Amino acid sequence: METPTIVELPIEQLFISKGNVRTLQIESEELIPSIIQEGKIIKPLDVYPAGDNFAAIDGQRRLLALQKILNDQPELKDKFSLVPCIVHYDIHNDEEALEFSFINSILGRDTPPLDKARAARLLIEKYGSQQQVCKRFGFKKSTLSELDSINDLNPQVLELMKFNGRTRPLSVSEAIQLTKLPKEKQLEVAMKVLEADVTVTEGRDRIKAERGVSTEDRVPLVHSPLRSQDAEHTDNGEDREYVMSVMIPWSLYGLLDQDSKGNRKRMNSLVLDGIKTQLQRDGFLEVTPQ
Repeated sequence: METPTIVELPIEQLFISKGNVRTLQIESEELIPSIIQEGKIIKPLDVYPAGDNFAAIDGQRRLLALQKILNDQPELKDKFSLVPCIVHYDIHNDEEALEFSFINSILGRDTPPLDKARAARLLIEKYGSQQQVCKRFGFKKSTLSELDSINDLNPQVLELMKFNGRTRPLSVSEAIQLTKLPKEKQLEVAMKVLEADVTVTEGRDRIKAERGVSTEDRVPLVHSPLRSQDAEHTDNGEDREYVMSVMIPWSLYGLLDQDSKGNRKRMNSLVLDGIKTQLQRDGFLEVTPQ
């Protein structure tokens, strides 16, 4: 199996694969100013050989933006005629490309929410059940289920997840919370959140409040112990461990969740570091020189 290779390919040889699932939202024009300013695209496209050409399975917006630049400003052809691409020689057809696109769409941080939801639904349909998808690709069932549930939102709410130039789009986390409301109430609550022009974390909390869920406190368990260099030894010199439950405000939990990218171990580490720092400041822990 050949490993993916990064090369520069003529833009005339590139087209969008039918296996690219990210077709619901194509806000390619918003990329144009930054591409022109940089004089190139920073992130290569993912492509696979298709006859004498190459099919793009990730990077659709970048390719469309480049094509529009050259169509509107042909004098820039020399500057943008070659496009950096990662060529996947192990992908041979649209079906294999579709599987690659599914995974990238669900895992990609910059994937539009509707495309994430659509990818989840199509994967479930393709493999027969959420359980089969999770088994094949290692997804958490709760994550896949929540993404899939977005597809069943009020159609007008789904429209609010797209860029419209008036308000920010609803986020994935807000949409997931909206799925837990009656369908007839989803649009009203979504509009309240967007018109209030609050952050995603605040928006999510407001939707939780509409559901009657308290947003005042959250209790994540911190299983990482404070060890002997930070605390104390037992009589026989072994480490003494402390397992703590820490109650923190929802607003702080949202920031930690964002900073840790949803990684529970990373979140626990951030909380533990904060506790240790405060204990050191108060003189309860000795700072060990590195």
